Amino acid sequence: VPALQSIAGSISVNRGCSGGCSFCALTIHQGKDVTSRSEESVLREAKALHKRPGFKGIISDLGGPTANMFHMRCNSDAANKVCRRVSCLHPIRCKHYGTDHKPYINLLRKVRQLPGIRRVYVNSGIRYDLAALDNEFVEELAAHHVQGQLSVAPEHASPATLHQMRKPGSEYFLDFMNRFKAATQKAGKQQYMVPYFQCAHPGTGPEQTVELAQFMKKHKLRPRQVQMFMPTPGTLSTAMFVSGIDPYTKKPVYVAKGRRDRSRQRALLFYWKNEEAP
Repeated sequence: VPALQSIAGSISVNRGCSGGCSFCALTIHQGKDVTSRSEESVLREAKALHKRPGFKGIISDLGGPTANMFHMRCNSDAANKVCRRVSCLHPIRCKHYGTDHKPYINLLRKVRQLPGIRRVYVNSGIRYDLAALDNEFVEELAAHHVQGQLSVAPEHASPATLHQMRKPGSEYFLDFMNRFKAATQKAGKQQYMVPYFQCAHPGTGPEQTVELAQFMKKHKLRPRQVQMFMPTPGTLSTAMFVSGIDPYTKKPVYVAKGRRDRSRQRALLFYWKNEEAP
């Protein structure tokens, strides 16, 4: 199976995600509470990779749905028992949620020091608002675990759209971007950040799309591709897409439907391309 080649050298270290983004089904089918493997378990698997035929000493990914949530959890068992929040991080980070990056930093260091391991990369998603809380992690990432490009998912820049997506504000993305640039320069490397943006999400009209286009222009961001929202079973965004209503406020939200409206939003985000002008 050709597709297996891209993950043959990867190791999953956790499951679940505490982010609770509206458009993502991860929280639904893997849980809001992150389940992390023990350090010993991961090291055993990393050592076994060395014995696998064709393995060249490069671990392509040491992560999970959200890599830097390794061993992050609610620090209050009493609060967790009665918690009904969909997200531990939105609209603000819960005071009980632990954000210690030390377990993940230590794991990365130990794996890359194993005999027969030449490189250890992190190609899973990084929750940038959490990563920006720990400069040591950002510097470690930039110095040892980025393969030239680091993918992050700010998704949008309009406050109205980000609220519907249950994503952090654009200031968190800018903060992480500046920290990563500084860490890259400190490491003496030439590395780039590749942001993922999304168009046609429920609650996103022409005004919000222009806001994102202006944000991209201001910060000199020109992604090669933009994701167009697709409804997936069980998500909050799909409920909004079908009903045109925010389930929490019961207020109507704008929903771009049909090829013309959805394609126009995508075209606006590629404002510098002549072929998108029509």
